[in-house]
Amino acid sequence: MNDQGTKAVALPHLAHIPLRSHSGQAPLQLHLGQASLLSPRAPSRQPRPAVRGFTLIEVMVGVAVVAILAAIAIPSYSAYVIRGKRAEGKTALLQAAQAMERIYTQSGCYSFTSTPCAGTQVTAPPAASPADYALSFLAGPAAQSYSLMATPTTFTDTDCGALTLDNTGAKGALGGSASAAVAQQCWGR
Repeated sequence: MNDQGTKAVALPHLAHIPLRSHSGQAPLQLHLGQASLLSPRAPSRQPRPAVRGFTLIEVMVGVAVVAILAAIAIPSYSAYVIRGKRAEGKTALLQAAQAMERIYTQSGCYSFTSTPCAGTQVTAPPAASPADYALSFLAGPAAQSYSLMATPTTFTDTDCGALTLDNTGAKGALGGSASAAVAQQCWGR
């Protein structure tokens, strides 16, 4: 019993609620902790809203996946770009060889400085050099032979290096291991 003549029952975490007795005894009161149902600071029983966002682990997994994909994609893309530039060099060599064959058809030789073909000397390949290669003569032009070379200028082609083409149609590469297999691979793709 408390000082007002009422019985009190303490229940934790519930509000203070007075109860009336019908038998004429003192009213019962429920003490439910510090908070009251009538109190404006009653604890909220509503569920927390869902938290939005990513955890650190989820972010790190995402970064790792992107890093793995980049490690695979960037070298593949670089090789693709070099193959595209190499195609430009091969095209320029083939056009220069075609121009040299026209000269041979008209005059009977590749070099105009030889005795049977007197005329203007051919000192540079007749085709214009592309932006990524410099065209030059590797050997010649002699009366009956020439050898053209396309050297990369704006990039490094570690596999093939400079591409070569001669009057017989032999295709070569001066980079890498400089073998016939490497030359075939460089000219094939």
